[in-house]
Amino acid sequence: LIEVVACGVYSIDLILAWVEANISGIRTGVEFAVLSAKTDCFLISSALVLPTEVDSAKTWCSLSFLAAVHLATYWERLLMIYKIDLQVLKWRSIHAAAITLIATWCAAMAMLTLERLGDPDVLSAINEEHWNVVSSLMYTLGTVSTVGFRGISPETVLGRIFAIFTICGGISFTLTALRKVEQVVVLHSSGGGSFEPRAKDRHVVVSGNITAEMAKDFIVELFHPDHAEDAEHMHAVLLVPNASTKSAVTQFMKQKSNQRIAKLVHVFQGSVMQKGDLERVSAGLAVAFFLMPNMQCSTPLQEDTESLMRLMALRAVAPSVRVILLLMKSESRRLLAEVGGTMGAATEGPTCFALDEIKLGLAGKTCEATGFVPLICNLVKCVGANAEDDEDVDHTEFHEWRREYEYGFGH
Repeated sequence: LIEVVACGVYSIDLILAWVEANISGIRTGVEFAVLSAKTDCFLISSALVLPTEVDSAKTWCSLSFLAAVHLATYWERLLMIYKIDLQVLKWRSIHAAAITLIATWCAAMAMLTLERLGDPDVLSAINEEHWNVVSSLMYTLGTVSTVGFRGISPETVLGRIFAIFTICGGISFTLTALRKVEQVVVLHSSGGGSFEPRAKDRHVVVSGNITAEMAKDFIVELFHPDHAEDAEHMHAVLLVPNASTKSAVTQFMKQKSNQRIAKLVHVFQGSVMQKGDLERVSAGLAVAFFLMPNMQCSTPLQEDTESLMRLMALRAVAPSVRVILLLMKSESRRLLAEVGGTMGAATEGPTCFALDEIKLGLAGKTCEATGFVPLICNLVKCVGANAEDDEDVDHTEFHEWRREYEYGFGH
């Protein structure tokens, strides 16, 4: 009775999900019926035949253990609700363990059901022989996986010799598999790995000769609470040039104040000049690609030349991605124009800023209007709501800030 009631609930859920899938489109409905609905179809039909009789006896065969497959679906939904980033090694391991437990439970219950049912007449003749196709396959899999099964062992000399090679090969295979897993872990911890955005996610890539301080400032500004709505489903992917920068940014993201955005920031070590590194960060799918120089360098023209080389390498892999390029010197724009000619007219030019132009422009405007620099600096940084209208703001501190701000204007 419990199984019948449960299957009734599953039937309602199945019908509603099928209707929702068909509303989205015929193709979506067909994919749902073929891929997702088959589990419930087996589950519901097995519960419906429970009252039927076979040879004047009621059958007890039930595939109710298939309901555990829904746990995998619910687990995926839970990860999506809490926006868990599976690119993080910890959550990837937890996800793999959860799926493994669910699959193990289903496999164990399927084995229990099949063993209790017994062999039909067609297969009972095969089971009369000690060695058959099924037992040989079971022995080989158990040997290769170094598990082993009692009651099945070779009795001939040739069979035992072959078993020796099988055992050695199984151990080598297992060690090779473990080594590959270790390499993945080492690659991830050393700045390797990859980023693959989900359907609703957007991401920006920051690369170049970026320093740790520049990376920290970029992260804080991108995910500032004042424009949290604009940064919804936004991920920041940093492709840094060396291990020290990666380590500094990683330690910065482990701070308690950054827990809210830690799952949205992905730090990898690599170079724009390498095609494989650009593919690892999904450069072609990025909303924008920031090419940043080292603003503390002593040779700005050389830094700009390297930035333009990175731009050409990026355009070769992702010609349609929007690029924001920061140059050190305004005279490097001439080189940028030449680079644009070599990339072809079909390629969209980058949004370019020159650092010396910005500095000189601010200095010139400050000579004309006192206080222009603090005004612009506050405008380009995050601007909050009016503090006078916020009940949670200390108005004493607000008026003190306004007094100092107006003092900067020369009042």
